[in-house]
Order: sequence, then structure tokens, then C-alpha cells
Amino acid sequence: MADLKGSEKFVAESLKLYFEKKGCLCDYQDGGDPPDIYLSIDSKIKSVEITNIDENRLNDRRTLNMAYLTFLKNLDKEFHSKLSSKKSILIFFFHHYKKVSNINKEFKEYFKQILNRNLISSTIEDNLKGVNFKIIIFDTPENKQQSIIGAVTTYGGRKQSRNLNDVVNRIYDCNLDIKISNIILDVISDKNKKCKNLNQPVYLALYDDFSNKFFDFNDDEHIKHYKEAMKTINDFKIFEKIFIIFDTQEVLEFNKE
Repeated sequence: MADLKGSEKFVAESLKLYFEKKGCLCDYQDGGDPPDIYLSIDSKIKSVEITNIDENRLNDRRTLNMAYLTFLKNLDKEFHSKLSSKKSILIFFFHHYKKVSNINKEFKEYFKQILNRNLISSTIEDNLKGVNFKIIIFDTPENKQQSIIGAVTTYGGRKQSRNLNDVVNRIYDCNLDIKISNIILDVISDKNKKCKNLNQPVYLALYDDFSNKFFDFNDDEHIKHYKEAMKTINDFKIFEKIFIIFDTQEVLEFNKE
């Protein structure tokens, strides 16, 4: 048995259970990456690549958000001594998929000018190189741990003109079917490169770490969304089958046309 961990082990066990329920003899072992596992179905060996369906694959959102949060922590380290003990600052960044490195130096210069003023409780909203931000100056709470704190999100802040890419990203963020299909297409493209030299057949198993944020699995809405999304995908590349595995251990199977 493979020594797998986390979602990979969950996916492997879910596939094993899925094929056993269909009356097959099924087992798996470590594939050495790639593939993640070799799945034995009635003594026939299938290479299976496993990965997560995660919205952060699109636009690298998690990496962007973490970079801004790190920037906020560094601002507190660098500037907290220059801030009156009676005041604290809350900063919201609305990055619109712009890297924090684009505004690092400019924002620090901007921030220094604010700190050089006689600070009073106020709210400042502005934009640097397409990154909206809001700075809120307020009276320091008694349990203060940091002088400068903040948060980050994709959209928001001051109104500004939007180009076509901004509009398309907003539409995709609102339409779950489109978003899911784009994530799966990105995965297929990425894993096709990784697995192109493997012996056929090769399966792609995707652990759903997306619809579990929107659905409670008490009905079949999550299944409907994936079926609709998969209708738009007609090129599986090297993959003979694609499986979607949910937290409930439900498995959806899609075959290459």
C-alpha cells in the first residue's frame, strides 16, 4: 500500500472504494511521482496523477495574497516606532491581481508622508499602479499588539476604469461553471506536460477543494456544476479518464471522447 498523505491518500482510498463498489478488485501503490499512484483494477494497472481543484490556480491568488500580508507585517516592523502610541493604522489592499512588488517602494514613500503628518482619525483611499488601498487611522485599542495591521482581497476600493481583462476576471469569479472549467483546463494543461512520457493509460484524479466552499453536499448541486463545467472540455490531452473526488468520497467519472 502506498505511503500517501493528505488529499492524495484520500483520493486514492476514494478511487479504491469507487471501483470496489462497481464489483472490481482494486488496490493502489505509490507511483513515484509521476504518477502519484498506480491503480490496479482487476489486475490491470493504470497510472493516476492526483491534484487539487483549487481556485488559487487561477491568477495565483494565494501567492499574491500572502505576499501582501507579508508586506503588511514588514510595514509594522519598519514603521511602528514612528507611530504615536495613541494611534493605530488599518490598511486594506485591493490588488486586482497586481504583485505587491509593483508598489513596494512607492507605497512606502507614500506611507512615510502620511506618518509625517499630525495624525488624526481619518480614512484615506488612493491607488498606486492599479492597486487600490484604504488606510484607516484610529485610536489605539487597549489590547493593541500591532500598530499597523491590515487585510487583502482581489477586488474593491476606489472606483476606477476597468479594462477587458478586469471585466472578464469579474465575470469568471461570479460564474462557478466557467470558473471550474477554467481551473480544470489549467490542471489538464499542467499535468499533461508532467505526465506526457508515462505509459498509457493515464488517469487524472482531481480532489475538489473548490465547490466545498459553496455547497453543503446535501443535494446534487455540486455534481450538476461539475457536469456542466466538463461539457465545455473536449480535449483530455493524454488522460483517458478524469475523476472528480468530493469530500463525501463521491466520485464523478468522465471518459475521453
